[in-house]
Amino acid sequence: MNRMFQKERFSRPAPEYGIHPFWFWNGDMDDGELVRQIGEMADKGVGGFFICPRQGLKIPYLSDAWFRKVRLAIETAKKLGMEVWLYDEYPYPSGMAGGEVTLLHPDAKQCLLRHRSHRVNGGETCSLELPWGHVLYAKAVPLEADGGARRWEEAVDIRDFVGNHQPELVYQKTGLTAYNQKRFFTYGPIKMLHWTAPSSGTWEVHVFYEQEISEFKYYGTYVDPFHEEAMRTFIAVTHDRYAREIGEHFGETVKGVFTDEIGLLGELPWSRRLPAAFRERNGYDLTDRLHALLFRDGTQSAKIRYDYYQTIHELLRASYHKQVSEWCERHGLKYVAEVPSVRMTTQLYSHVPGGDSGHEKLGRSLEWILDRYASSFRYNPRMISSLANQLGRERALIECFHSVGWS
Repeated sequence: MNRMFQKERFSRPAPEYGIHPFWFWNGDMDDGELVRQIGEMADKGVGGFFICPRQGLKIPYLSDAWFRKVRLAIETAKKLGMEVWLYDEYPYPSGMAGGEVTLLHPDAKQCLLRHRSHRVNGGETCSLELPWGHVLYAKAVPLEADGGARRWEEAVDIRDFVGNHQPELVYQKTGLTAYNQKRFFTYGPIKMLHWTAPSSGTWEVHVFYEQEISEFKYYGTYVDPFHEEAMRTFIAVTHDRYAREIGEHFGETVKGVFTDEIGLLGELPWSRRLPAAFRERNGYDLTDRLHALLFRDGTQSAKIRYDYYQTIHELLRASYHKQVSEWCERHGLKYVAEVPSVRMTTQLYSHVPGGDSGHEKLGRSLEWILDRYASSFRYNPRMISSLANQLGRERALIECFHSVGWS
């Protein structure tokens, strides 16, 4: 019995139950080395792998050269009885198609919602410089006599006191004509609020503005996943191309498509499409109530915050996750996602719900880990397991063992 137990215990699992590494393609991708590494994985009991284009890749992503390598990997894995999963971006987060989407949809660049505030006494002037961006909300709210509670119902709209300003002075020694070799310019546009408070009391000025993302990995900007047309373009550029090039392997050797980290960025998620969608869903205007996202002392602030996050949640599911999931179903593939979650059902359309518990754990105390990760939808594997159970999914995916250093 002991020998039987040992044989049962150490028998190799079926491929779908083996570890599936994210196999980073980040060099010349030599054919012989591709085949050798797949053979090594098969020999060590690895059930399959995700093809992940990453930093350092020498061949052009989504080019003919790229798909020749992908086909070689799939055909090699097929001979060895392994699974192949596709990663839908280069490098990450998903939604950019290697930067192509925002080239084709410049109006789909994601914005952040920013907030600035300033306290001013009666009769004083508030001059507030703001970065260049669209001002959504500017109000001055009076405070109680003791300088405490804000009287939001008496807030004054001061958007008309915001204008454009060019603070940078530029002097050039080249002019427009031969007889004028000097020229004066201004540059660096900003927004400026210039408002004088009523003669008595203390006031708080609050400004919310949207600012286009810049200097974001890896293309300087990031896409707005609420932009349904841009998301359709992402599918056309990426998924449809895979279907044309290696579609005969879909549902057999190629099992599914993985989406990584797509969502709205920033502490206050924002989209240019959010105000209209919010009004349609909830029947009232969000931009006039943006203070409720930060302050809980206003009328119905809890309801406003709930409606805000619920609208974001529903929009993200409909504009991105549902589209990609339905594409996968039409092509016999599974949709796998590891994404930030507004609600637990962000991954309602995932055939394999995914999470990421891999960050920052080495050298940390258990107390720190539980405080940081236990309540997070994304980082807590038990949350992902629970979601898989609730949705009746057979599998769940968890990213493990990453971001722990070269050693």
